Amino acid sequence: MGVITDFLRAPDDVVIVRAMDEEWKQNLFEMGLLAETEQVGEDENWSYHGEGLRVLDRVSADGMYAPGVLPALLGAARGATPTSVLVGEELVWPRRPTADELDAAGVSPMDSGPWVTRLDDDVRDTLADITDADAPRVAAKWGECEALRAFDTSCEELRDAVMLLAGFARKARDAGDRLYRYVSL
Repeated sequence: MGVITDFLRAPDDVVIVRAMDEEWKQNLFEMGLLAETEQVGEDENWSYHGEGLRVLDRVSADGMYAPGVLPALLGAARGATPTSVLVGEELVWPRRPTADELDAAGVSPMDSGPWVTRLDDDVRDTLADITDADAPRVAAKWGECEALRAFDTSCEELRDAVMLLAGFARKARDAGDRLYRYVSL
């Protein structure tokens, strides 16, 4: 079982927390740890606990959880050494569960994830500023980092990942959205 890493975009933390709360409740329900409540939604994809992550725009970025991978990408984009680039992020979810929530479920996402962090706007903007013309250069520089040696990734795959993340970051910036990183074991 691998680590799932996605980038999400949303206008603010409230949207992320609501989506993750709904997702967590649905997971507990599916594990038999939470009773049914009222039906939410009208179509065949309805859920007892809301839409969860389905309402958020997201892209898969497996491997971006590894220490050093995102700083190396930002360093390559900024023309800096990866060790000098710090990724500003803050834990948004899970929030600390209430005693009632712990009593009802007996488990906490604080222990096992998933986790969502909000990335600083300069991370979003650095990624958004990477043009398609810059992507091969950024990918080649990124591919030199120690953190990526654990992955068997070609230069073309790295270029495609750079272009995907840059395009996603541009959508977030253009919409005035924040960029988030979702990690699940």
